[in-house]
Amino acid sequence: MIGLKKISVFLLILLCWNKLGAQTDCVDHDKASYPKLINGTSYPWNDIWNFTNLKQNKITGLNFGNSFFKGLLEYLPADYNPGNTTVKHPIIIFFHGGASSGTGTAADLCWLFKDNGGDMATHLSIPGRVERSTSEFTQTYLGETYEYIVVSPQFYKYVRNYNTDSTPIAGNAFPGADEVEQVINYMVDTRYANKIDKRRIYLVGYSTGANMISEYAGSSVARAKRVAAIMPVSLCSQLNHPSNTNIGVSATNIAQAQLKTWFVYCTVDNCGRDPALNVPQDWVTAIKNAGGATPRLTMLTRAGAVGTNAEGLYNCSDTLAHDAWSRAFDPNFKASFVGNGSLYKCQRWY
Repeated sequence: MIGLKKISVFLLILLCWNKLGAQTDCVDHDKASYPKLINGTSYPWNDIWNFTNLKQNKITGLNFGNSFFKGLLEYLPADYNPGNTTVKHPIIIFFHGGASSGTGTAADLCWLFKDNGGDMATHLSIPGRVERSTSEFTQTYLGETYEYIVVSPQFYKYVRNYNTDSTPIAGNAFPGADEVEQVINYMVDTRYANKIDKRRIYLVGYSTGANMISEYAGSSVARAKRVAAIMPVSLCSQLNHPSNTNIGVSATNIAQAQLKTWFVYCTVDNCGRDPALNVPQDWVTAIKNAGGATPRLTMLTRAGAVGTNAEGLYNCSDTLAHDAWSRAFDPNFKASFVGNGSLYKCQRWY
């Protein structure tokens, strides 16, 4: 019996060690599928996609956002104390792209550092930035220091297809404006109850995540007023597409709320459409024409095609036309904004 007990204890320690290792690391999670041939180029697994001893917590076994979200990555600042409700924290809620979707398990959450598609720069979006430098998420403004909570909820599905006549194809299932509302409710009312500065809720997303936050802000004035700012990167949700107009998504709602917006897009991005679309420009123009706060639009430019050398924060990605996030989330990406023929300067809002 004593021997069995010792073995049982050893196995329990081993199992716990493995579980903790999975929780605190994202290492070689998709290495077995590499090298991959993407757009005619063979890519090996890159160790830059590995992260150990995560500064973010992997939170698994959840079910929120109308059941689309099963887990999340969570960064809590050093002075976070759930028992001290007098200190309120601003919060950044980051929504990933479709190829990072998963069921919120410890393993699946690693897709937020390297997706299961052809993007070579997933690690340069918000979760990877947190891992590299948590100091970026503390700011001092007018003598007051703000330490941000950063959460990256993982949705498990984004299926959104329409026929050429704009009618939906059967089987569509994706998180949209209502699901974003439920995510915010979960963060503010449940997970961090009485700890969130409700004046400083920021929504950031790229690709499908950009669709979600734009549609949320455009779905009503009340929702647009609920958040301090949004940053849609590589947006593909067409403002006047029936999938939006049929549910009341309108740039007028954003304008009436005077919501701060910053759109970032690559000039050669076509969102998988032909002819190419300049999706964010329609949003920017409509917000501006409706009298909203001056929308910010940074268009990344490129002289050549994808695959040519494109160094610089304000050039398109070298490997993926859709990738504007490797630039937009860089701490130095803050100087210039071009929209509607105007050039203006400002600072990042988060």
